Amino acid sequence: MVIKKFARLLPVIGVASLAASQASATNVTISGDVTILTFGGQVNATEINTFFDGGTDAYGTAGGTANDVGVTFSSPGEFLNAGYKGTGFNGGTGEFENVPSGAPGVLYWASTPTGVTPILNDANGFSGISLNYSLLNNSATYDSTIELFSGLNGTGTEVGTLTLTSAGTTVACTSSHDEFCTWSSTTNQAFTGTGVAESAVFVGDAQTYTEFDAVGLTAVPLPAAAWLLLSGLGGLGLFARKRAVAL
Repeated sequence: MVIKKFARLLPVIGVASLAASQASATNVTISGDVTILTFGGQVNATEINTFFDGGTDAYGTAGGTANDVGVTFSSPGEFLNAGYKGTGFNGGTGEFENVPSGAPGVLYWASTPTGVTPILNDANGFSGISLNYSLLNNSATYDSTIELFSGLNGTGTEVGTLTLTSAGTTVACTSSHDEFCTWSSTTNQAFTGTGVAESAVFVGDAQTYTEFDAVGLTAVPLPAAAWLLLSGLGGLGLFARKRAVAL
């Protein structure tokens, strides 16, 4: 996990080879110390599982090295592609428009199976979170909240929350089949307690009645000693390159 944490911070100090491979991936972008996950392009309504943690989604599609950033999604978190319905949408379509990131899909927490708590886990920890979201028909009746915890799977101490409210202006859908067309963004970059979270629990109407785009996780700052180590490794690499050129 320490290696993955270093990898998420390498672009900040200019060691770019690994970062470039991550940034070129369809579903992961590295922007400074923020890892941004987007969704879609996989088999529709497939549970994400360990796609972003060196594993596969429920269909067996591997995320590969470029998407391996140490983040997992519990059931029933799934890739939902444009023009398709989500799993068990309670009579609606779940279809969407106007995704802010331009991604071909969104993160959707299906209504089935029941009794499963929707959770994003990041064993590396994160010190901030940002995302885009859309409530069903931009309705203020839906109570969507994301609770942030210091431990995995919603354990430990709650260090922050995100309250997802409807937008002041509703954007009309161009298709009568679509239900998620008005998007908002939210962020929390000041956690309490240790200042670090390892899990985000999606509560209430955040499951089924809310869809998500561009989840950004801010890396935990490394201790000064670790920065010195990485800077030293970067310096050695530059020295070796110059020496090779001189020879």
